[in-house]
Amino acid sequence: MARFETMSDETIKKGECTDIYFVRTEETRRWENINPAVSMEVTESALPDAWAVFCGLSDVIALLEGLPVTVNAMPEGTIFFKNEPLLRILGKCITKTCF
Repeated sequence: MARFETMSDETIKKGECTDIYFVRTEETRRWENINPAVSMEVTESALPDAWAVFCGLSDVIALLEGLPVTVNAMPEGTIFFKNEPLLRILGKCITKTCF
C-alpha cells in the first residue's frame, strides 16, 4: 500500500490528482513568465471537539521531499485549536512539478 492511501505516492507527487484550476494557472504563469514567491497555510475549521492533536507531519515532509520549498509547522503531537495555523509552505509558484 502506498504511503498516501487515497492515491499512489507518485500520482500525488506528479500533481496528477489536482484540480484543473491549478493546471491552467500553472500553464498561464509559464506562458506569461510569472513565478512569484507564494505561501500556503493549513488550518482546520471543523474540529469535533474544542481541540485536536497535530499529526501527519512526516507525510507532508515525504510528499514535499526534493521540492524547493520551506515547511514551517508546529511539532508533531501539539494540541491545536480551531483556525490555528498548523503548517505553512513557502516557495515559488512553479517548481519542477505542479507544486
